[in-house]
Amino acid sequence: MKSKFVTLIGILLLAGCYQKINPSLVDTYSVEQLCLGANATAANGDAPLLELVKRNVLTESDVELIKKKTIRAGMPECGLLAMLGLPKPPSYCGTINTSGGAYGSRKQYVYRPCGSYGKTIYVYVESGKITSWQNW
Repeated sequence: MKSKFVTLIGILLLAGCYQKINPSLVDTYSVEQLCLGANATAANGDAPLLELVKRNVLTESDVELIKKKTIRAGMPECGLLAMLGLPKPPSYCGTINTSGGAYGSRKQYVYRPCGSYGKTIYVYVESGKITSWQNW
């Protein structure tokens, strides 16, 4: 029982940063797991991205942009997560600012590089779609 608890805690701690996806079980993962797992494309191959296309979460053109590390207005939030992951260490020391109202939900992803070098990227998402971004 104790080892299961420790394993669960380990999975929860890693879930925000890196999701190892077993390609042969890709159809068993949630959309959220696949979006974050696609960020580890080198380790996971294209299986998470292809599964997201199959589930109509991403389009094939979204996948091509993700591979090129390119954002576009209208891209699903999942595409952003698949491309950059969450703005957390070790890659980024940023945050996610959220607000909501009658218009829907709004998020501002702040990707600030850990350390003193690199540009901060601000990505704005409304109701699950990228609306704009800035590089500073």
